[in-house]
Amino acid sequence: MRPLAAIPSSSITWHRRRRSTPTRITKASDTLSGSLTIQIGSGQSQTITIDSSNNTLPLLAASINAASIGVAASVVTDTTGSRLSLVSKTSGAAGQIALSGSLTDATTGSTISFQQGQQGLDASLNVDGLDTTSASNTVTGLIPGVTFQILSVSPNTSQPVQVQITNDNSSIEQAVSNFVTAYNTVISDIKTQEGKDSSGNPEQLYGDPTVALIQNQLTQGLLSGAASGSIKSLQQLGISVDQFGKLSLDASQLDTALNTNFSDIEGFLQNSDSFGQSFTKTLNGLSSTSTKGVLFLAMQQNTAQEAALNESISDQDARIADDKVRLTNQLNLANQILQSIPDQINQINQLYSAVTGFDTGNQ
Repeated sequence: MRPLAAIPSSSITWHRRRRSTPTRITKASDTLSGSLTIQIGSGQSQTITIDSSNNTLPLLAASINAASIGVAASVVTDTTGSRLSLVSKTSGAAGQIALSGSLTDATTGSTISFQQGQQGLDASLNVDGLDTTSASNTVTGLIPGVTFQILSVSPNTSQPVQVQITNDNSSIEQAVSNFVTAYNTVISDIKTQEGKDSSGNPEQLYGDPTVALIQNQLTQGLLSGAASGSIKSLQQLGISVDQFGKLSLDASQLDTALNTNFSDIEGFLQNSDSFGQSFTKTLNGLSSTSTKGVLFLAMQQNTAQEAALNESISDQDARIADDKVRLTNQLNLANQILQSIPDQINQINQLYSAVTGFDTGNQ
């Protein structure tokens, strides 16, 4: 591999200079006039016009930063005076700065020129005979799973750079630790839902066969998968199961196993029919998206039961509505009969008086 080139950002420093006189850097508080056009790489140029809001070096730097042109503007002050510094925010050749325009120090009558700093360059490298460049000091994709971090420039491009590729134990250890944590969280949730609360009352899913089936399949999943070389079980990775069904991880044992049997562990987690693949199938089989999954079938059953209950409720509501109409009609009829009884009694009394000559109204 040929040496890697570092990638500086482009930078430009503007100095205040008096016309026809030796260079002189003036005060940051001097008043400016004119305009400045800035372009980063092949991007669109933007012009900053000097007015009362940005007519000093600090105000101009703030105006440039607020315009989001792609440069970081700052004012540098030392024993010789003040300067406006522009540094590209884009690494590599794509971040080169192009400037145009004219600035004048109205306070002193001097023109303001600029000094070109270091222009950005792409890193160049050769890996196994392949020449390539990168705009970033972090290079990926040349070797699967390998990231190059460029730290410095080699003074002699003919001198090869030795690169040692080692296993990334930390990422695997973190992933295994995350797996143990996630598994224990699920087991805790299951035990909570199928148990009893602090008062001894059963939880909502107490005795639910679906919950018990999920727990059983997860436990069986820990024992699934074919061996890979010398790695045959999770115990060899430092993972053990306690009496409550929860996992614990011995990080030291896992690190030792990775240092001695890295490829076997990789196969145990990734090969066809391995633990990793088998446990993935177990999880997919439990999901709500698999048509044969436990959760999917349980949700289908619950949906069917809910639909049947809703239909029964609808039927009962319809019967109640019919009964209400019928009873209301009967009540209205009874009310009509009751209201007609006084008239019928009066008619009977009149008939009785006519027949007997007895006036019931005077009694």
